Amino acid sequence: MAQADDDRRRLIDHTTRALSSARMAWRQAQPSRQQPAVFPARTTLNRAVELLSHALFPGRIGGFAGDSASEDRFVAERLDAAFALLDEAIRAEFAYWQDVAGIAFAADKPAEILRLFAGTLSRVRALIDTDVAAIFRGDPAARSVDEILICYPGAVAILHHRLAHELDSLGVPIVARIVSEIANERTGIDFIPGRRSGRASSSTMVPAW
Repeated sequence: MAQADDDRRRLIDHTTRALSSARMAWRQAQPSRQQPAVFPARTTLNRAVELLSHALFPGRIGGFAGDSASEDRFVAERLDAAFALLDEAIRAEFAYWQDVAGIAFAADKPAEILRLFAGTLSRVRALIDTDVAAIFRGDPAARSVDEILICYPGAVAILHHRLAHELDSLGVPIVARIVSEIANERTGIDFIPGRRSGRASSSTMVPAW
């Protein structure tokens, strides 16, 4: 057992040194960047979208059960946590562009983007309701709109895309792309965040799903 442990430590040491050499080679090829650039974290955005999904659909996706006053508190708590994570991701994107392209941003820009994004959420909710209704009308196998929202990969992809599109429109394309790619990974459905999406119709939405 001791020999096996020693062999593993040597293997780890060798691999660590090899990876260090690979990192240094990459960084030396980019002399203007001495340290790794800050980048929005995928895990942060995955959790943010989960919380936003709960806020948009507290009963069906968030698992809420209670009266309307309690529901509002539930939504407010999810929004508070989601906005904190989004603020972190937006600031990371701005730091990234500052590092790699020398683009300067006003200190209050992330807060402005977050405020504008919050203002889109009621419209996003209405659009997703329309999307789900269109799928239901076009799919004879669907038994309810709730089944579609909770179970259909297309509904998951649309929810992510609606959020990603708003973020892209507000000037955070990396954050938007990560949100879109999270859906692509989960569903195999790929949307370009910058693509404009109007209200759905059963004839245009259902066949792709």
